[in-house]
Amino acid sequence: MSSLFRTTTTYDPIEALLNADTDDKRDELTQRWKNNKLEELNFIGIVGALLAGVLTSTAQVITWQLSAVFLTLSVLAMLGGMFILIWSSTGSNLPGTTWWNTDAKLAVTFSIVTFVIFLLFVFEQVTLYSWSGRDDSTQYE
Repeated sequence: MSSLFRTTTTYDPIEALLNADTDDKRDELTQRWKNNKLEELNFIGIVGALLAGVLTSTAQVITWQLSAVFLTLSVLAMLGGMFILIWSSTGSNLPGTTWWNTDAKLAVTFSIVTFVIFLLFVFEQVTLYSWSGRDDSTQYE
């Protein structure tokens, strides 16, 4: 049972071949270590090629669009933070002051402008990724 949970590091084979008793044993361990490393690299090369093939064949469009998705998410996060900051400045805890002040007017104006821009953004995204149903590639041939 102890051999099942034996902890080894990548330095153990190198340490074993450096501390071998004879030169023949060192040469044999070095050859085995070299062959094992070449097999590992071959496996990594095959897995990398298979992964690249899968990504380019099935998820190529999604992978290309991730940068635009991350940019959109960062803009939405920035706008969310601005909403929190602007609307938190409108509340007044001082007695005798009204809620409707210049900060509240700024927050309402910002909200309206942002909502209109958001609607334009959604409209642009829908029209950008919708297909009209006809093949327009023949006009460029």
